[in-house]
Amino acid sequence: AHDNPVISLDDQGHVWVFASSHGTARPSYVFKSKQPYNIDAFDMVWKTNFSYPQPWYIEGQGFLFLHTRYGQGRGLYAMTSTDGITWSEGKSYAHIEEGHYQVSWPCGKKVGTAFDYHPKEGGLNYRTNLYYIETDDMAQTWKNVAGAAVETPLQTVKNNALVHDYAAEGLVVYV
Repeated sequence: AHDNPVISLDDQGHVWVFASSHGTARPSYVFKSKQPYNIDAFDMVWKTNFSYPQPWYIEGQGFLFLHTRYGQGRGLYAMTSTDGITWSEGKSYAHIEEGHYQVSWPCGKKVGTAFDYHPKEGGLNYRTNLYYIETDDMAQTWKNVAGAAVETPLQTVKNNALVHDYAAEGLVVYV
């Protein structure tokens, strides 16, 4: 149930498939269609490890790849690639306690992500708080909902990306 692939399209019409794996036990893959706008044949271009992929193709810049990595919980990471073949090192932008679940969306050259966090206490399915950050420079810098700079990686529960403190109210939130 966690190994759901995600499809993306680059500006030349190539279809990209980001096939994730859950956790670290198995590899994840990225495939590129051999021909633009055609799904008859693909090349495997990358074998690595990631979970919950959210790749966004930003016109004229390439891919901004938001994803989760496991290791002492679920950390949120960003990578970039101008061609989908060569990737930057993964850079953590959030790792609070046991980790996060996120949802992201692009708007022009900006990509925003909203996420919760998984406290150490509360059990496997407990999530709380709502955070939001956005980038307009391919994850080089991040800003909060008010446009103020956010220092990453976020590692504390209380930080300037916090939109609503559901934990203080004893409430849960699932993104």
